[in-house]
Amino acid sequence: LMKASTANSMLKLLEEPPAGTVLLLLTDRPAAVLPTIVSRCQIMRFSYLSPEEIRSQLCNRFSLDPSDPRLDAVIHTGSLGRSLHLWGDPATDKVRNEAMIFWDLCTRKNWQELAECIDRLCEDSNYTFYERLFMELTQRIRNAFLRELDGTENLFLGDRSCTVDLAGQTSHAQAERLIDLCERSIAAVKARGNITLVLAYFAIALTEALHGEKQQSG
Repeated sequence: LMKASTANSMLKLLEEPPAGTVLLLLTDRPAAVLPTIVSRCQIMRFSYLSPEEIRSQLCNRFSLDPSDPRLDAVIHTGSLGRSLHLWGDPATDKVRNEAMIFWDLCTRKNWQELAECIDRLCEDSNYTFYERLFMELTQRIRNAFLRELDGTENLFLGDRSCTVDLAGQTSHAQAERLIDLCERSIAAVKARGNITLVLAYFAIALTEALHGEKQQSG
């Protein structure tokens, strides 16, 4: 991932380029690029695979029926390699489902059910799972933001992109704030922090970010 100092320098260059300069930014991980950088670029797609092309490849490789509903969850990536990874990972559905349950409870401020959810998520002490959960939320936040930008439809994960409800908070600053919250949570997980505290802090900070509220302690 691009460091903050590098990203800030890149933003300044994009906003005030030298006269007569054409800048080409290349990446094989467009979803990892800061939304503020994406919003200042004219996006060009190279070798992007359509969902139906990926569906066909998966069906040929695994002798699947094209109407298999499981395919819909993995074909909107633009990348056959990414789709193959999702198809072959049995934990993918669990991560996605738990991420959305957790986010939904946070945004609805359902503190009783949220506490029960956190207790349940902490039962396994699976740090890899927690890291993937926050990575899933990071991806969905990016998708939700990018869908608000003209010219990015169907580019990153197709027209059935996995997103989250941003409660109308779609500014550049707000998107970066939410992504930074996810990245700090990932860092805490990697440092083997107390998962209950990591999840609880995320829930409180997310509520403040989306609703502009300060939660009372105690």
